[in-house]
Amino acid sequence: MIELKSDKQNIGKQKVLIVDDATDNIQLLFSMLQDDYDVLFATTGKKALQIASESEPDIILLDIVMPEMDGYEVITRLKDNTETQDIPVIFLTAKTDKLDLLKGFQLGSVDYITKPFFAEEIKARIKTHLQNRLLVKQLKIANQKLEKISLSDGLTGVANRRYFDQFLAQVFSLEKRDKKPISLLFIDVDYFKNYNDIYGHPAGDQCLKNIAFVIKSFAQRGGDLAARYGGEEFSLILTDTGLEDAQVIAGDCCIAIQNLKQPHAKSAASDYVTVSIGISTATGTSGETVENLIHEADIALYKAKEAGRNQYSI
Repeated sequence: MIELKSDKQNIGKQKVLIVDDATDNIQLLFSMLQDDYDVLFATTGKKALQIASESEPDIILLDIVMPEMDGYEVITRLKDNTETQDIPVIFLTAKTDKLDLLKGFQLGSVDYITKPFFAEEIKARIKTHLQNRLLVKQLKIANQKLEKISLSDGLTGVANRRYFDQFLAQVFSLEKRDKKPISLLFIDVDYFKNYNDIYGHPAGDQCLKNIAFVIKSFAQRGGDLAARYGGEEFSLILTDTGLEDAQVIAGDCCIAIQNLKQPHAKSAASDYVTVSIGISTATGTSGETVENLIHEADIALYKAKEAGRNQYSI
């Protein structure tokens, strides 16, 4: 008799979950796979779902015919659960009817193995699908990285204009639905062209990175966002924030950026790099639009510049 129960897992090995109500089948499969994999097992569908959720097996060998909950119901529940839906499932079956096999594929199985079992066939099928799963994982990670890159500004690391547009549309809709205020700050670096002319573009790039770091420090809540809007212009989205609080943040932001003490010999506003900020606020009432929020922040920024820069305007 093979001892199946073990509290010690084979660290580093991929996990195979065997689900079968017949213990002799489990013992046979265990003997075939134990050298290559960390083998888990369950004799009921309910237990299989629990193990799949808690232990995250890399592949599941699932018997179709079981009491209480058959393999079809088990795979349906696996695919309905976001934590387990990507685990490949190979059906174990004595059935050879094409309709039964077709049903399994329609429910999401990747393969089937007919009884009686042959060790080399099982190992080959498991290896193939585990390799496919690894490739899928690698592609998913790569896509996530690409998506992150596509939504981030390459120079400063804050959100780019594309993500700003998507994010603002989403949070504006939510704040309007919940009748909560949302404030938008447009932040422009004062006399930045002059800065580049004097200190050069590499210094200008570093200046923008420093400013982005400060602006990002004011976007710590989940509904807030710091973004590079374009060129030397940044934006700050502040959810659940009324005009009064937005003015406090804008004032603090102006001070924090000036306190970086980045020298600017050709600024008419200060001896150091400063910013001008335009603020607009939507209060969650009907008739307000994202376009108006952006337009009013832009107008307020223009007013701050006209008033002498190194300040905010509403």
